[in-house]
Amino acid sequence: MTTILSPELTDLSLKRLRSPARLACDGEGEHAAVSGEVLRLLAIAERHDGPPPPGRRFPRSIQFLILALGVARTPDVALPEPAAGRESD
Repeated sequence: MTTILSPELTDLSLKRLRSPARLACDGEGEHAAVSGEVLRLLAIAERHDGPPPPGRRFPRSIQFLILALGVARTPDVALPEPAAGRESD
């Protein structure tokens, strides 16, 4: 995700980032919970695709992609419990 994200920020073709990120997620491996959370965040990012809001450089989906990146890069950090009313995929 990190390798793909940097060039993607220059041309804003963020949709191309999600496919390889999804392929990298292993739902049955050692970090299945982390993979599930990354997939959830990618799904939320997909729902927020679109042009950037007025006055902004990046689309709203970028915040969920960056959050997914942080979760993926720190698999040994405990994930928070799901919150009531939390947006899900």
